[in-house]
Amino acid sequence: MENKQIEFLIRTWYEGYTSLKTSTTKKNGFDTNEEQIEIGNFILKLAFLGGYDLKIKDKNLDLLGKPYSENKKAFKYLQTLFNQGTYEVHSKDLFQFKINTKLGKIEFSNLKLTQVGLTQKYRISLIDSERNSDGKWLDESVDYKKVIEVISNFSISKTEFNKLNETKINTLLEKHFRNYFENTSKSTGNLRGLLDLVVGNLDFVIELKLSKSLKNAGQRQRASGQIKQYLEEQGNNNFMLLVVGDKEDKQDKNLKSLEKEVTKEYKCFYHFIELN
Repeated sequence: MENKQIEFLIRTWYEGYTSLKTSTTKKNGFDTNEEQIEIGNFILKLAFLGGYDLKIKDKNLDLLGKPYSENKKAFKYLQTLFNQGTYEVHSKDLFQFKINTKLGKIEFSNLKLTQVGLTQKYRISLIDSERNSDGKWLDESVDYKKVIEVISNFSISKTEFNKLNETKINTLLEKHFRNYFENTSKSTGNLRGLLDLVVGNLDFVIELKLSKSLKNAGQRQRASGQIKQYLEEQGNNNFMLLVVGDKEDKQDKNLKSLEKEVTKEYKCFYHFIELN
């Protein structure tokens, strides 16, 4: 019965009514002995002159009472329109998604619906122009600040670390980065072996190393050689040496000298992720 009642209220709302007769309310299964009835995202409140006023409970929820962020079908529909170059949608086309089309602005991920004047149309646009419709940063917006922000949200425990090698940790890191950036991939072609991750269209590159490995003088020199070769071949200083390991390793002489070399001599970036 409740589903039928919600559907009735949704139809009534879309038809433009904001009040109901007591008889109509009772006919559709509502208990008219109640002064206030809440169902879905609606409130039926007994009016002073009789009948019920129909109001919305929360403008941040759809008509079913769910956050717009959870309305995946609506978002997919709008995303498809936007990606196809269609930047307007009629309110009637949104009825199927139970959207409250009496709002002037509605947000889905990084997409925004804005009512066009007093018409029944909505303009579809990006909220943040540096991100795509999914909310992921576009290739051209990739920079050090955003990369560091994403890395700060990545963590790994000592227990997990001890079970994984460098390749598997790199896979975890790649998966993490894909949640935030439009494009992240392992290096390919002539870059294979020189670096681990490519963020954007070579807008930022990362080489991952384990601190326990770099404590070895030979491995430290090898890492230095890799970085020098990459810079000579690509000329891109948006390079980061990302080291993962125990906090105590940060003060190791080989790691300290490599950090200085990367940041001072090569003018690149260095970051250390401490294990939890």
